[in-house]
Amino acid sequence: MKEKIILFLFFFGLLVTFPNVESVWATKDSEDPWLVKAPMHEARSNFGVAVVDGKIYAIGGALGGSNISSTNEMYDPVADMWTFKRSMPTARAGFAVAVYQDKIYCIGGSTPAENGTSNIVIGKVEVYDPVSDNWVTITSLPTPRIHLQANVVNDKIYVTGGRTYDIGFPDLFPYSNLTEVYDPISDSWDSVAQMPNETSAFSSVVVDDKLYVVGGQSIRIYDPEIDGWSLGAPSPLTAVYAFTGATTGIYSPKRIYVFGADASQNGLWPITLKNYTAQSYDPQTNKWTVRTSMPTKRMFSSVAILNDKLYVIGGVTREPRVDRFYPSTPRSSINEQYDPTKDVIIENIPEIPSWIILPLFLTATLVIVFFRKSLKKRIKSGNYL
Repeated sequence: MKEKIILFLFFFGLLVTFPNVESVWATKDSEDPWLVKAPMHEARSNFGVAVVDGKIYAIGGALGGSNISSTNEMYDPVADMWTFKRSMPTARAGFAVAVYQDKIYCIGGSTPAENGTSNIVIGKVEVYDPVSDNWVTITSLPTPRIHLQANVVNDKIYVTGGRTYDIGFPDLFPYSNLTEVYDPISDSWDSVAQMPNETSAFSSVVVDDKLYVVGGQSIRIYDPEIDGWSLGAPSPLTAVYAFTGATTGIYSPKRIYVFGADASQNGLWPITLKNYTAQSYDPQTNKWTVRTSMPTKRMFSSVAILNDKLYVIGGVTREPRVDRFYPSTPRSSINEQYDPTKDVIIENIPEIPSWIILPLFLTATLVIVFFRKSLKKRIKSGNYL
């Protein structure tokens, strides 16, 4: 009778305790989620990527030092082949890219100065039409910036963050928390609510008509319906110089994938690079998941999404080390494809509250002690059943 009571108390304790622990969902696929695809013709970083009609366009970028590109390459994922298209009129790097009605908008960034020895920050906006293979210039961004982001929400282009140019301190490039909105119909700009804090060298995506700005360990969420910002759960891993892509939920679960560097920053460049990180964010549950990192360690890369597969292209290749990063570091033309459906998925990792541990330990100890004594009595009496 005592045994039944003890067992009842033990299992009752488990039933009471574990509803407080989040469930675990884990699946594993033996396939490598990363595949190497055909590289770009031109190695570069800080360039823009866009997807139009099943093709990926890689435009502009930094070539090293003060050299900046105007190259426009198109990637066909079916043929696994790159083709040169008409170059962008203005060579630029660190600019924002958005696609609206199958046209590619290239916004802001930096371009070579007239003296040819330095670069300047610009607000110029140029639009590429893949069908006609032509470019046009439209109304400039009101606040010129570099390392900014652009996304389309409800038929308008939202341009966030970046660094501005301070004529009094030209080498500082102050961080910006601006959000400026372009209306393609009226060819005009407007301002909306600013981000909670300034940021640069970050990344952003749109999920369900909300804008997600990711960088460091923070995620800022903009809702155009209320013209307001909120903060999501901080990421478990640092992602400096983050680059992101969002899956649609058609071919794989709807997630925001974030790649970046675990690094401390001093000015424009990291001083300590510990490691490279990969993680995903679920906008519905506000939870993060650690993912399989890139085979080729890079920063300042660009991400394109096609059929819920992520293409991580170009960037700067650099192994983790503790010293200053210089812009002369070699650029990359690497193109690696990430398939989320083939990655290890570990979501909703259980967090056992500290107050549960002691009762569980005491209950388990009590059960062990009781049954040990009971077993000894049975052995002495010759009754093993």
